[in-house]
Amino acid sequence: ATAGAPTRGVDPDDDGVDRVCRRLDGIPLAIELAAARTRAVSPARLADRLDDVFAVLAGGRRGAVERHQTLRSAIDWSYELLSPDEQRLLARLSVFSGGWTLEDAEAVCGDAPLTSGAVFDLHEALVMRSMVVAEPARDDFRYRLLETIRQYAEERLAEAGESQVLRERHALHYAAFAESWAQDGLGADQLWWARRLDAERDNLANAGAFAVEAGMADSGLRLTQAGLWWGYQIGPSPLLDHEAILALRGAAEHPMYPWATVAAAFAASRARQFERALELARQARDSSEHLDLALRTEIEGLAEFATSQAWMQTGDFGRCLQHHRRAVELARATGDERLYAAALYGLAALEATSGNAELGVALAEEALAIHQKHRAPISINCSKATLALALAFIDPARASALLSEALADADREGFVPVVALVNGPPVPMLAGDTKLALEIVLRGIPLMVRSADFGNLGLQFLAAAQALAANHPEAAAIVLGAARAQFRRGQAIAPPASEPASEQRPNHFGQAQTLLRSALIEALGDQRMRQFRTRGEQMTYDDAVAYALDQTEGALGEIADQETGDNQTSGNGETG
Repeated sequence: ATAGAPTRGVDPDDDGVDRVCRRLDGIPLAIELAAARTRAVSPARLADRLDDVFAVLAGGRRGAVERHQTLRSAIDWSYELLSPDEQRLLARLSVFSGGWTLEDAEAVCGDAPLTSGAVFDLHEALVMRSMVVAEPARDDFRYRLLETIRQYAEERLAEAGESQVLRERHALHYAAFAESWAQDGLGADQLWWARRLDAERDNLANAGAFAVEAGMADSGLRLTQAGLWWGYQIGPSPLLDHEAILALRGAAEHPMYPWATVAAAFAASRARQFERALELARQARDSSEHLDLALRTEIEGLAEFATSQAWMQTGDFGRCLQHHRRAVELARATGDERLYAAALYGLAALEATSGNAELGVALAEEALAIHQKHRAPISINCSKATLALALAFIDPARASALLSEALADADREGFVPVVALVNGPPVPMLAGDTKLALEIVLRGIPLMVRSADFGNLGLQFLAAAQALAANHPEAAAIVLGAARAQFRRGQAIAPPASEPASEQRPNHFGQAQTLLRSALIEALGDQRMRQFRTRGEQMTYDDAVAYALDQTEGALGEIADQETGDNQTSGNGETG
C-alpha cells in the first residue's frame, strides 16, 4: 500500500492492515489487490467491506495477465480445472462455517447426485488440488475453505439453486449433533465432545440463525441443547437467538420446548436480563406439567439452577443459595447421577464462599467421586477445582496443590479448565502462592475477555494485584484500580421490588480488597496508593487487560529467573 501511494503511507501497526491480511487468509494476490484499494480508502474501512471480497477487489493490477487480472478471475481459472462433481462438492462445502470433519461433509453434502461414498473421493481430490485446506486436529483432520474460496463457492451454490436445501441439511445435522451432546456430554466421552463443541461453535450459531430464518422449529429447539451445560464447563456458548427460536410456529407444542426454555433462561441470566431469566424459568416449569414425573423433575431442577444463576447477578448470594440447594435436591431426585454431580459442585462453591467451607468440601468431594465413577475428565476437573476452592478456607496448602493438579490435568488432556480458572483465584490468594496466582491470571484473563465476563475479570485482576503487591506495589495498585472498574462494569443488577432480597452472606472478595488496600497503603502511603489506583480505574478496557497481562507475565518471568538462579547455585554447591 505504501509502495502504491508513497506520499500517504500506511502504518504497519494499523489494526486495519492486520484485519485485511487475516480476512484474506494471507493470499498474496488478494493482499496485493487490497493494497491497491488503499489509495482511496483506509485499511480499516476496507476490512469492514470484505464480506463481499470480489466486488471490493475487482479491478486488479495494471499489466497483469488476464487470468490474474482480478481475484475472481484467478479462482475462476482454478475452478474450471475441477470436474463437475468436484465443482458441485466445493459449492456445497461453502455451507460450513469454521470448518468441518469428513463425516460432516458426507452427512451434509452427500445428497443426489452425489453419494456419501462419492464425497470421500471428491473431498480428497479437492484437498490435493489445494481448494480445501486440511489441518491436523488432535483426533483427526479438520477441513476448511479459505474465506475468498468460501465466498466464491457460496455464489456457485446459489447459482445451482441449492442454497436452501444445503442450509436445511446443515441445520438438521448440527441439531442432531447438539442433541447428542446433551445426552452424552457428561460421560466418559466428554473430552471428545468438548473439542468438537469448541470447533463447531460457528456451525451451531449459523445453523440456529437459519432455523429461525426458515421457521425450522424442530432444528432450532434441538440446537439450544448445545448451550445447557456448555458455558459452565467448556467456555462461551454458541450465539443462538433463543427468544426467536421459542417464538417459532409450533415451538410451544414441541416436546423439546421445556428444555429450550430452560436454555433460554440460562442465556438470559448470562446476559444479565434478570427478570426475563426468572420469567423463562417459570415458563419452563409450566411447560413441563404434561411430562412424566422424572422429566418434570429434571426440568424443575434445571429451572431452579437457572433461577439461582439469575439471583447471583443481583449479588444476593443468600437467595442464590436457596435456589441452588433446591436444584441439587431435584437433580438427586431424577436418579441421574451425572446431572446431580454437575449441580452439586456448583453448590459446593457457593457454600464455601458463603462461610460454609466444611460443607463445601463435603459436597465437592461427593461430586468428585461421582464424576470419577463415570470417568468424565472435564467434570472431574471442575470438581477438583471446586474442592480446591472449598479447601482454601481450611487447608490452603492442600488446596493449592489440588488446583495445580487440576491445571496440569487440563494441560495434559488439552482442554481449557473453565471452572479452575473461574473459581481458582481465591485459592492462591488464601494460600499465598504467588506463582500459582500469576499462572491462573495469565490464563484466566483471556477467557474472561472472550466471555465478556466482567465480574470474573475483576476477580482475575484482584488476584493479579495481590500477587504483585509484595514486589511491585505500584503496579498492584494500578491493577487493583482496574479490578474496581471491572467490578463496577459487572456490578449487580437491582431486582424488582416484588422480589425482596434475602439475608446477605459473608463476602470473601470484599474482604480481600480491603486487606489488599491496607497492604498497599502501608507500602506506598495513602495518597500514592490512591493515585495509582485511580490511574487503573481510568484505563480503557483494552489498556487495563493489556497492562494486567503484561505485569503478570513480567512477574512470572522474574520468578522463573529466580528459580533458575537458585537451581544453578544449588548445582554449583553440590559440584564444589
